[in-house]
Amino acid sequence: MKKIVFALLVFCAVLPAAGQDCSAIFENGIYDIRSSESGSESEVAFSQWFCDKKFSTASESDSFGSSLAFPLKGLPVKLGFDSDSQQYSQWQSSFCASVKKDQSLKNRVKYHMQTINKDIVEAFNKCLDSRGLHVWLERTHDPREVILALHWNSYDTEHAPVTKPKEFSASPNFRCGDIPTTVSNSTHRVRCTRTDDKAVSAVINTSPGPIIGSGKLTLPEIYRPAIEQPPPPHPRCVDATTVITALYKLILERPADRSALTYRVAALTNNQMSVREMVLDIVRSDEHVRDFAQNKPGVEQVANLYKHVLVRKGEADGIAHNVVVLDNTNYHHLAKEFVNSPEYAIRFGSRTVPGEPVTMKYCN
Repeated sequence: MKKIVFALLVFCAVLPAAGQDCSAIFENGIYDIRSSESGSESEVAFSQWFCDKKFSTASESDSFGSSLAFPLKGLPVKLGFDSDSQQYSQWQSSFCASVKKDQSLKNRVKYHMQTINKDIVEAFNKCLDSRGLHVWLERTHDPREVILALHWNSYDTEHAPVTKPKEFSASPNFRCGDIPTTVSNSTHRVRCTRTDDKAVSAVINTSPGPIIGSGKLTLPEIYRPAIEQPPPPHPRCVDATTVITALYKLILERPADRSALTYRVAALTNNQMSVREMVLDIVRSDEHVRDFAQNKPGVEQVANLYKHVLVRKGEADGIAHNVVVLDNTNYHHLAKEFVNSPEYAIRFGSRTVPGEPVTMKYCN
């Protein structure tokens, strides 16, 4: 009889090499990947995990991901952290206090989830190919509700088609439903509840083994922000003149002149362009290219596209990738990729004025 200690599963992708010990994946986890598409509950589950980790710096988040080959590098930046204007602790507190109610922040998380979900599923399924008992916890949108999952991949289907969990025990503040008496090659799930926000641990014995993923781990204390931030207002409907005025301030960093207002307002009003198409047209204009791209280093050109199109600071790996794209194409091509990117579509769509948070929507 062997002992296994199960622990919280982290929402991150791992690509284990052939023969690699997958215990780190089961010890550090995964979110509920049964749904092929992320939903608001999955986004909240990931955000709660991230906040519970209580990283003290952005580099600590990077280091944690690197230790397990998880793609966390630059994650705080992707979620809105700007080291030039705020301390990490201030950003983390604000993010964790606001993300459940702020649709703009949820959209950032949603985009991140969509970019890595395929790798997560493939990596997780590959680890389930290992022979033995797999046990993990799946986060839900409620930090006090957790799913205990058990999956048996028999090494001898004739003589050991199932394994029998025994002697389940947990800390007093962690209660689970009935643990199955036998576990086969289908995944068994049991709902568990944390009765308070304190850290928890649990242990289960099984026979026969082997066990995939062992070592004592605990669920961390649930992070609760000291002050919950009020949700931002929903984007308000604005007219074409207000949209163009805002876009010029954002993209060209100047007020809109009268001739520009006349032409561009007419294009919006007559449905010749959407707000998204207008963003692309302004970003690719001779003025924008002259002031923010021409004769400037590639890194600066890319940084300006992050600032003017995605309204955020670019993460290091994203900037490096886009500099390569720029070197192999041109500024007009890269600008189009930014405006047509999944991130832009998810966060801003075709009718809102890019912003953080989004406050204006064109309603004609």
